[in-house]
Amino acid sequence: MWASITRVCVTDDAGHFETGTTPKEVNLAQRMFDSLSSNNPNVDTSKLTYKNSDGSILSFKIYTGVTDIISTRDDQLQDIIFVLYDLLNPSIGTNASENNTGSKNPIVKENMTIVDKVAYNDLVVGQTYTIVRILMDKFTGNAVMINGQNVTASKTFVANSSSGFIDLEFIFAASDLAGKSIVVFEKLFLNDFEVTSHEDINGIGQIIEFRNDTPEIKTSAKEKSTGLKKNIVGKAKTVIVNTISYINLIVGKQYTISGILMDKSTDNPLLVNGNEIKAERTFIPTTPNGTIDLEFIFHGSIS
Repeated sequence: MWASITRVCVTDDAGHFETGTTPKEVNLAQRMFDSLSSNNPNVDTSKLTYKNSDGSILSFKIYTGVTDIISTRDDQLQDIIFVLYDLLNPSIGTNASENNTGSKNPIVKENMTIVDKVAYNDLVVGQTYTIVRILMDKFTGNAVMINGQNVTASKTFVANSSSGFIDLEFIFAASDLAGKSIVVFEKLFLNDFEVTSHEDINGIGQIIEFRNDTPEIKTSAKEKSTGLKKNIVGKAKTVIVNTISYINLIVGKQYTISGILMDKSTDNPLLVNGNEIKAERTFIPTTPNGTIDLEFIFHGSIS
């Protein structure tokens, strides 16, 4: 005796089943139908129709019974799935922000992480979805390019409920994005079928506006051993420490700072034994604002 099974079936206008010779499992359509029945009370699931490839209108329904011949062709099943998704009306929305601070107006960093929190509604419980995202330039409307590549991310997940949230991270070098506004575009797929999308170039939740703070430096010099700034007594070896205060640098980006001692009275480079006195240092800031010391070392008298 056949067990009770559930299948999607196509009928003609009189309600007679179209039959095949091989049973076909259609768990996806069944779950979609169940979601439709439970989450959309205004939809009459006993009167579902779709347009056939020849333009005719066919009805379909979920059939539960003792049978081994009720089935539907692949192209019909695909059309039915499209109709069910239209009725389910799935949707996604998003809110993007910088990972550490939650800011939508962050300072650019060499290695930036943007978290996109996506809310989804009316998905089919138990099905596996893939969400694909890409960063767009709000001003140009084109995809953001970093090192010649689009900035994309994707994540596959199982919908444990018809509505919920999922987080997806973008990790990329953002040092060239100061002053720019980017927008996160998303598409939601079930297998190769695009279920829904959220691609609003003006969407408030999707926009990240990077700050365009201009880097600045200030300096303060003194003799290292005494801390004096004036009336320094010459030594066999003299070390001048120049403390450089900086603001608005890009965290994680490599910088090189260089300097030369100048003669204030002549506005020319200061010479010791006929040589200019220079110093240079390379560093990677861990915060946008900070200080770094640059040491100028010379021997002998100043000329």
